[in-house]
Amino acid sequence: MPRDRTRLSLLYPATYLTTSGLGMLFAPQLLLDASLSTGRYELTFVRMCGLFVLGLAAFVIQTFRHRLTALYSTIIGVRVVFCTGYVVLYTHTRDPFFLLVLAMVGTGVLASSICYALDRRDAPRRVHRPSLAPLTFEANGLRFAALEWGRGPLVLLFHGFPDTAHTWDTVGPAIARAGYRVVAPFMRGYPPSGLPARDTDARTLGEDVIAIADALGPHTERPILIGHDWGAEAVYAAAALAPEKFDRAIAIAIPHRAPIKPTPRIVWALRHVFALSLPGAARRFAAGDYAMVDVLCRRWSPTWQFTPADLEPVKNALAAPGALDATLGYYRAARVRTPEFLRAPVRVPVLAIAGADDPAAPPALFERARSQFTAGYRVASIPGGHFCHRESPAACLDAILAFLSPAAAIASHA
Repeated sequence: MPRDRTRLSLLYPATYLTTSGLGMLFAPQLLLDASLSTGRYELTFVRMCGLFVLGLAAFVIQTFRHRLTALYSTIIGVRVVFCTGYVVLYTHTRDPFFLLVLAMVGTGVLASSICYALDRRDAPRRVHRPSLAPLTFEANGLRFAALEWGRGPLVLLFHGFPDTAHTWDTVGPAIARAGYRVVAPFMRGYPPSGLPARDTDARTLGEDVIAIADALGPHTERPILIGHDWGAEAVYAAAALAPEKFDRAIAIAIPHRAPIKPTPRIVWALRHVFALSLPGAARRFAAGDYAMVDVLCRRWSPTWQFTPADLEPVKNALAAPGALDATLGYYRAARVRTPEFLRAPVRVPVLAIAGADDPAAPPALFERARSQFTAGYRVASIPGGHFCHRESPAACLDAILAFLSPAAAIASHA
């Protein structure tokens, strides 16, 4: 980092730490006045709370700045609002104290704004590199592209967000070597597949899976479905809409939502659904060379030691014109209430693979969904978090192949 930017970066937390410290100076006086009930502590209260809360919060924000890159411009805007508030306070009180606060806070805003501008100036602008897929076909009114390996009974792999069909680059070929034809489509909105004309809801995802199965496999064959994240939601939806079309299904990292009651932990784990559905989410997500991809992978899979190369395919895909907005359409179309068609019991044998280190969906959460399945249901716990199929591909593959074995098929349909 250049020396001038280093000084600015140091000036910012130093300014707010000093501001926070000044706020703490008022705490003893506030407690004394309050305990004596003199009624003269209103202005002290405003000073102490304003300085302490604003100063300490801003210092913490700067400390964890690398995790908040996508929201940084918004945070600067919020601090400008606070500065405006101090101007109003000075106008009403004529207390020079507020001018001092404004000068200190304003210095911090200026320093952080300059740092942010320098970061934006120096940040490389990502240019989408179009890629070709070995397989393309029409399904459900959209052009799909897919990766393909092997020959044999059809296995369809569906990815989630933020991800692409390349999430199966290890698991897919390994399943193919076991004697299957494996096809991993790029979901709608993910280039080189087509962009949808409207936001994508759960029913559309299920209809996609059904149409892809019809387009790729003979009508006498019932394919096997495997889905991760939104891909798992698509698998559940397809099994609900047309269970007779599929032999078995595997869901990774996402339990069936119908039987699960919301808890504070679940709501907190799903906070990204709200954030990614807000106006301006695409701009914030793309900031810092799509830094939110890294943020979500660290949050959801804290044990995954991924590299920039691991995330490059998804960042490249999202950089295509219209792609990021289309993929965020999944979240805009999401509803808290489970759609009525998804409430029906699942009449397809299902294996659920859970990451033992997944902070949002641990194996116990999958067990709570067991009542939704009437044709057989297993839960396999493997090392890793939300992206456990990438963290522990060997363990994931063992669980998949055990479920796909002829003995398992006979037991599932018995």
